Amino acid sequence: MKWLLGRCAAKDAVRALVKEHFRVDLCPADVEIVPDGYGRPQVAGAWTRQIGMTPAVSISHNPRHGCGAGFA
Repeated sequence: MKWLLGRCAAKDAVRALVKEHFRVDLCPADVEIVPDGYGRPQVAGAWTRQIGMTPAVSISHNPRHGCGAGFA
């Protein structure tokens, strides 16, 4: 359950970031959270070509750290 909630939070953070910086409205289904070659979450979606970059995400299930998104 925590795994799924972490992905939902990451999607919402990415959607808010893209809307604020690029004025692009995304649906939750537009934002894919997929594992990279090491299993770390990364953002994917066709809209990344539209804005010219891919936000970076960090997901932690540690109560002292939260989920967030930013540009790498």
